[in-house]
Amino acid sequence: IVRPPLSVGSIIARTLTSPGTTIRYHRKNPHINLRGGGSSSLQASPGDYSEAARTFFGNFITPATLLLTALVSLSLQEIKVPQYGKNSYRKKLRGLYYVIGLLSTCSELICVLYASIASNTLLQTTSKPAASVYSLIQREYELAWIATMTHFIGGLLGFMTCCGLGAFLSFPPGYNTAGACFAAAALLWMLRLANTRAVMLRNPHLSNCFCLVKRYIVLTTKQLKTFSNLSVLGISSIALTGISMGLLIRALVSLDEE
Repeated sequence: IVRPPLSVGSIIARTLTSPGTTIRYHRKNPHINLRGGGSSSLQASPGDYSEAARTFFGNFITPATLLLTALVSLSLQEIKVPQYGKNSYRKKLRGLYYVIGLLSTCSELICVLYASIASNTLLQTTSKPAASVYSLIQREYELAWIATMTHFIGGLLGFMTCCGLGAFLSFPPGYNTAGACFAAAALLWMLRLANTRAVMLRNPHLSNCFCLVKRYIVLTTKQLKTFSNLSVLGISSIALTGISMGLLIRALVSLDEE
């Protein structure tokens, strides 16, 4: 009697229903462990995830560009303080509106630049095999990923802050408070979504947006320790940023009106 060959499904079914077979599932490292005559694990083997990493960085370029377009028009728009609202603190808020709009615009530009450089580098070089796209990014492109995320989220939050300030300063009484509250609600919801573990790629150094900024500072400091022309440009940029922040604080605490 010639028996037909067993299919893959029948072999798996016989293995799972045999008396000596046990199935183990680990929540943190999910895989199936078959114990019978032998053992095997259904795990992903290392491979080339360069294309997936390029897609990951490319997913930031288009949204950041669209947000950048909105920020340019928003930050250059003149906010006219109504006659009923011409007082010192409203004028200071108007100045803060312009500065936040400019900072958010610069942040999104840096986001697009980091993502574009990382995407082009992945296209031009061959990466070593990795267990997953997350492993590849954290191993070779952690700074690019941290910088992209930091500047994208920062620009997005700055955009909503400008929307809230613009509504508060330019809307009629009553409507201005309602509009500012709507913008603040959206801002808090975005901040909540940005703090999820899915956004942080389960990086052990990250648990929220504050850790994201801290990690960005640490990685950037390590990169600037090597003295070169690029380091000089980076240090000069940081110095100018500090000077700008000092001038901004002095303008905010000043009691002089325009």
